[in-house]
Amino acid sequence: MSNIKNIRFIIALCFILISIFALSFLMKKQIFSENVPSGSNNTSKNFESTPKIDEPQITDKTENLKSETGIEESTPSKSSYIEENLKLQEAIPKNIDEASGLKYEETEDWSNKKVDTYVDNEGREYLYGNEDRKLVGFYDYSNSHTLNEIYIQNEDNLKIIAYNFLKNYIKIDNYTFLKHTYDEYAKVHSFEYSIVIQGYKSSDFAYVDIRNDGTIKAFAFTNAGLFEGIKIPKINETEMIKTFEKMIKEKYKFVKYEIDYKTLTLSAEKKCEMSIGFILTFDDGIQCGYSINVPLE
Repeated sequence: MSNIKNIRFIIALCFILISIFALSFLMKKQIFSENVPSGSNNTSKNFESTPKIDEPQITDKTENLKSETGIEESTPSKSSYIEENLKLQEAIPKNIDEASGLKYEETEDWSNKKVDTYVDNEGREYLYGNEDRKLVGFYDYSNSHTLNEIYIQNEDNLKIIAYNFLKNYIKIDNYTFLKHTYDEYAKVHSFEYSIVIQGYKSSDFAYVDIRNDGTIKAFAFTNAGLFEGIKIPKINETEMIKTFEKMIKEKYKFVKYEIDYKTLTLSAEKKCEMSIGFILTFDDGIQCGYSINVPLE
C-alpha cells in the first residue's frame, strides 16, 4: 500500500510541474507577441501596427504658421488673400453719388470726356465722368500699402488677376490684351487692353497696375463703350498717311518725322479720327513730340 501511495504522489507532482511549465510558456508567448516591432513579419490578428502619418500637404485654403509665442495663426492662401483685396477694390463706389468722405479736387479733359477727380484722407484719387458721374479710374498714391512677401505672384497669375478685376467694370472679353510692363523701382506690373478696330488700337482702352503681391494700385478704363453704335469707315492707311503728312507740313518746319503711335478715336461730333503721335526732328537737331487728329470721313 505504501508503494501505491508513493506512485500516486509522484504522478500528481509530475502533473503539477507540467501544468506550471505550460502556463509559463503561454505567458511568455503572449508577452512576446504584444511587443513585436513594427517591422516584424508577425501576422497575429491581435497585432495592430502604428497608423502611417501622411506628409503635410499645403492646401489652397489656409497655411498654419506659429508665431514666436507658439500660438498658431491662420494665414490666408494666395487665392483668398487676392480675393479679399479685390473685394476692397470692388467696394469703391461706381458712382460718385454713392460715395462719401471724398473731396473734389479738379476736372480734366480726357480724349473724349471730362473727368472729375476726388481724393480721400489717405491721398487716394477717385476718377468719375463729369457728365455720367460713373467711376473710370483709381490711383493709390498713399504709399500706405506694405508689400506682403508671402503672397508674391508670378506674371501669369497677375494677368489673371487683372482680367478678373476689369470684368467687373467693362466687357473685357471684347478687348485685346496689348502689353505688360514692369516698373522695377515701384515693384508694379501694368497690364494694358484696348478695343481694336481694323487692326488699330482705340481710345477705348483699359489698364491695371498691380503690385507684386497681387493687390491693385491703380486702374482706369477710359471711354468704355465709346464705339458702340458707331459706323466705322474702311480705313485706308495710305490715304491717311498722305493727309497726315500734309497737315504737319502746313503746321511745322522740320527735317524729318517718326510716327510713335496711331489710335482710333472720335471727334466731338462723333466722327472717326486717327490720333497720330509723332516725333519731329528740326534743323538744329532738337526733337519734339506731338500729336494730331486726322479725319477719316
